[in-house]
Amino acid sequence: MNTFKIRALFRGTVLIVILILILSSCGTKKIIVKESEPALPLIPIPAEVIYDMAGDSFFTLTNNSNIYITEDDYEIKGVGKYLADKLKPSTGYDLKVLLSNKENEKGNIYLRIVDDNNLVDEGYKLTVTKDIVNIEANKPAGIFYGIQTLRQMFPDEIEKTNVQNINWRIRTVSIKDYPRYKWRGAMLDVARHFFGVKEVKHYIDILSFYKINVFHLHLTDDQGWRIEIKS
Repeated sequence: MNTFKIRALFRGTVLIVILILILSSCGTKKIIVKESEPALPLIPIPAEVIYDMAGDSFFTLTNNSNIYITEDDYEIKGVGKYLADKLKPSTGYDLKVLLSNKENEKGNIYLRIVDDNNLVDEGYKLTVTKDIVNIEANKPAGIFYGIQTLRQMFPDEIEKTNVQNINWRIRTVSIKDYPRYKWRGAMLDVARHFFGVKEVKHYIDILSFYKINVFHLHLTDDQGWRIEIKS
C-alpha cells in the first residue's frame, strides 16, 4: 500500500473515532458558563465544567514553570515526564518533574493522588486558577486523562513539533470528569492493511488523547498474518 493510501486511511479512521467519542459523550452533563462565553472545545465533553464567571482570568505557563508530584511513585513520575515531553517541543520549556509537599507555588502544575470516593479509577478533577494548575485523581490513570484535557485547553499550537512564539495561557476553570463506560475501545486492522510500528504508535497516541482505554489489534485474517513466527 502506498503512502497516500495509508495516510488517507488514517484520516478516515481518526474521523470515525472522533465521531464515536462525540456520540458516546452525549449524556447528562453539568456545564455552567456565561451565555456570552464560548465553551472549551474538549473531546469528549467532561462530566462537569464550571467556568470562572470573570471570563478574563488565565493561567500562564512560562519557562519558570515546573511539574510537582506529591507522591514518590514511578507511575506518577512517568505521567509527569510524559506531560513535560508533550509540552516541550512547541513551548521550548524544559519543565522539571519535582517531588514536593509544599504549599502551591505560583506558575506551576501539580499532580496529586487523593482519596475521593466520587472519582472512579480513571476520573480526575482539574482546577485552573490564575496561579496554578491542579490535577487530582485516585489513580495514575486519572492523572493521565486529566493531562489530556489540559493539553486540549492550551492554544492549538501546543501540538506543534517546533517552538512557537506565543503566550501559553489557559482560562481558569474547574473540571470534574470520569468515564461513562469502563471499556472504551478502538480497533486497528493490520491484517488487511499493513501498518508499520511508527503508524501503530501514532494511532495509540491519538486514542489516548481522546481517552480511549482499550486498543484492539486485528492481527490475522485470510489476507495476512502479522505475527512473526520463525518456526
